Amino acid sequence: GPTALLERGGLRVITDPMLGPRGPNAFVLPKHPSTGQPNAPIERYVAPAPFELAGLDAILISHTHNDHVDTRAKELLPKHVPLVVAAAGVAAMREAGFQDVRGLDWGQSTTITAGSTALHVLAVAAHHAHDPELDRQVGKGNGYVLEWSDASGRYRVYWTGDAVLADETKDFIATHGRVDLLLPHMGGVGGDG
Repeated sequence: GPTALLERGGLRVITDPMLGPRGPNAFVLPKHPSTGQPNAPIERYVAPAPFELAGLDAILISHTHNDHVDTRAKELLPKHVPLVVAAAGVAAMREAGFQDVRGLDWGQSTTITAGSTALHVLAVAAHHAHDPELDRQVGKGNGYVLEWSDASGRYRVYWTGDAVLADETKDFIATHGRVDLLLPHMGGVGGDG
């Protein structure tokens, strides 16, 4: 799934938290992305990896679909920690009880600090589908350029979010520069991935 725990310089973030248990009905999608089935139950084949929520400094969410932030995550995650999400998801995350919700559109950024470490978060384009109409229907999500700055220097990560390979992705280095780590989470709504 899309969940990763990233840490540098003591600043810890989690991406697209899917924390529910393994099972045949892990979450429900309003419409299955490939078959079109309404209210489709989705199976989770493996349990999430164990990790500690204590010391979490930020939550990064590409978009608020149930397969990127599940009900269990909304219950378990600390509500006071800064949460960065695509602008369209701000209301849903505030409704879930999160207090420091930072909605970003493409090109917007925010900075999170912990001690002497800063994390600059830049929202970049993430398209769900190659078909423009389907992409619009599914909704706008974000990818992120994450840049840690600490005593050791800078470390840059590009997390694609839930995306297909699009023109913005192909032109990424020309637009945003090189990164130290690529976290691709790419598939394709309405196709075979």
